[in-house]
Amino acid sequence: MLIALTLFAALAYPITAAKISISIGSLAFTPDTVTAAVGDIIEFNFFPINNSAIMSDFSTPCTPAKVGGFNSGFYATDNGQNKNAFQIVVNTTEPMFIYCGFPSHCKNGMAAVVNPGNGQTLEAYRLAAEKVKDTVVPDGVFGGQAVAASGGSSTPPASNPSGPKANGAASVGVSAVGVLAAVVITML
Repeated sequence: MLIALTLFAALAYPITAAKISISIGSLAFTPDTVTAAVGDIIEFNFFPINNSAIMSDFSTPCTPAKVGGFNSGFYATDNGQNKNAFQIVVNTTEPMFIYCGFPSHCKNGMAAVVNPGNGQTLEAYRLAAEKVKDTVVPDGVFGGQAVAASGGSSTPPASNPSGPKANGAASVGVSAVGVLAAVVITML
């Protein structure tokens, strides 16, 4: 009985995950630096004119990651926010570098980082990107999913606020607690 109550108490505590929005437009990712936990969702929102979000390795800027990663594909937008967005689920706390695949955007500093660290900074990535001859765009969309954009402004923010969990955390998994509680009670 004590084990069942301890299990129930542990399961009753809500699991939290953040949904972090990053705007892509005006030759910038905004914010360009975020901290995310495993399980958090990052939503890329697209603004004029034609941008993408591609995961890269720190050592090879403007080139897709050698293992795993993601490619949103291009989202062309004449004005305002594109009605669609691209979401990924964070599966590591290691640094993830992201660039726009439109020609010259990455070379001109259009990049972002999730979970900077281990001496791998966005500034160092951008400096290395300046020396890249060509931006590489992978074939096909992968590593995430297109979704309806979750509102937001009609233009990307003018500032570039960096920091942890730019959009805060949202509670998820509450309905699973009810199901598991029923299972525990049935076991008694």
